Amino acid sequence: SGTVKDLVEGARIISSSKLTIPSSDQTAMESVANNIYTYTYRSPIAQVGSTTYYSLKDAIAAVTVMGTVKVLQDTTLDNITNINNGVDLTIDLNGKTVSATGAQNVFTLSGTESAAVSLTIKDSVGGGKIDASGKTGGNTIVAVRDYATFNWEGGKLTGKTGSAGGPAVRLEKATSEFN
Repeated sequence: SGTVKDLVEGARIISSSKLTIPSSDQTAMESVANNIYTYTYRSPIAQVGSTTYYSLKDAIAAVTVMGTVKVLQDTTLDNITNINNGVDLTIDLNGKTVSATGAQNVFTLSGTESAAVSLTIKDSVGGGKIDASGKTGGNTIVAVRDYATFNWEGGKLTGKTGSAGGPAVRLEKATSEFN
């Protein structure tokens, strides 16, 4: 007996009845084959303050005004991530790789005159990168639009080359900045 949090990674519970996982507990994933329920522990992907998240998108969405998202393990970010409404966000790659997929920009920054937006990407450990070489479209890694600032403090950006690739950073408006 015990809770899902007591399970060891890779453990299996075989029983005639299903283990009940509270909907708020996202540390375990359930799979079923031949009436065997397998529960696999999931490690958090990112952290904001002391709160952990199981997707980078969820961690980024949790920052509504100002905050730092620390990447805890290599992960994939698919399609576009919009950062707007006056958010001042820092993403610490923490030596990890964020692989970008999909056909859209990886990050699109768009603010207003009264609610400017800022994204800072840094790498506190070294070796961290955003790898957009798996993207299916030629869009940008970071599109900086109205009243938006992009600060690059560390890590590496990699993407496609040739006609299939877009620029790593694209300034789209007169009120955009890249530092």
